[in-house]
Amino acid sequence: MKKTYLYIALLMGASTLFSSCSDFLDREPITAPNNESFLSGESQVRGYINGLYTALPSLQKFGMGVRGEEKNSDNILSEIYDRRLNGEETVFSSNQAWETGYKNLRNVNYFFHYYKVPENLETEEIKSLIGEAYFLRAYWHFVQLKKFGDIPVMDAFWDENATIAGLQIPQKDRSEVAKFILEDLDKAKDLLFDRSKYAGLRISKEAAMMLAMQVALYEGSWEKYHKNDAFAADTDQSEYFFNEVLRWGDMLLNSGLQLNTRDTDKDVVNPGDAYGRLFNQKDYSNVTEAIFWKQYSITEGVFHALSGLLAGGVVDQNGPAGVSGELVNTYLSADGIPVDPNDEKFKDFNETFKNRDCVLRKL
Repeated sequence: MKKTYLYIALLMGASTLFSSCSDFLDREPITAPNNESFLSGESQVRGYINGLYTALPSLQKFGMGVRGEEKNSDNILSEIYDRRLNGEETVFSSNQAWETGYKNLRNVNYFFHYYKVPENLETEEIKSLIGEAYFLRAYWHFVQLKKFGDIPVMDAFWDENATIAGLQIPQKDRSEVAKFILEDLDKAKDLLFDRSKYAGLRISKEAAMMLAMQVALYEGSWEKYHKNDAFAADTDQSEYFFNEVLRWGDMLLNSGLQLNTRDTDKDVVNPGDAYGRLFNQKDYSNVTEAIFWKQYSITEGVFHALSGLLAGGVVDQNGPAGVSGELVNTYLSADGIPVDPNDEKFKDFNETFKNRDCVLRKL
């Protein structure tokens, strides 16, 4: 009889043990997020969006952020031979840029795909974070558009169940890509806080307007001046995009944005200093013309090597670079009259900077 009780007790104990083990093994993962419930609250949403900021260009230890991206543009020229300028770069020869852009787009679309905050719990803070995601998706599509022209639009998330056939999305004509970007920025603009909320340290309504103007001006100019060559869009829609520049510009000006002048910046003494202060401050909280900026702090480990790069005449680790003559010529003479770049005197470096607009000396 005792043996029977013992066997029953052992069986009951084993049953409880296996049941407990089953419950233990069925727990939610604690080292990785559960896709189905991860983005269900403001703290999770904010944390994920904060992570997307790290992919944006910035003054890293060995780079100059957006200034470095200007290399071999109309504004900054390098001494190093550039394959892209010589028309030798393709999607396959520049696959790192292609992969980086679409990796960043996939990360943004992950947010939209797994976002789970109920509508009745969406605060203004959460809505603004959604606006930041729309801005970032627009930004990375614009990066790809500038580098590759006609590209696939990535407006959905592809998970581990995606098929090869499903991933083979055809390219869209560049004008359609630009219109998609502007649509995302329209959504962002309606959700984002004004710059004043975070003093420009986060993506804002004004930042969306400014990026939209840049996209529209870029695409309109491209379609106007490339309509008769191999890089043309299917149809010339430059007039549409130029009108978009005006529409977004009106919105931006009506938002209350103020240029940095002696009247708006109490630390400005000379008129030219207001322009220079857009490039040499540690804190832009009160410089409203600085719509979106990043704060650096040695104590917090957020630093850069800009001074050393500038002193060395470089914008990255690939050799010397400097501003172009075309950029210098966009600045007026001191009397407000445009310069004549064909004037012989401008062949002399020192003469180039004499009697010029005071802001030129701030470059």
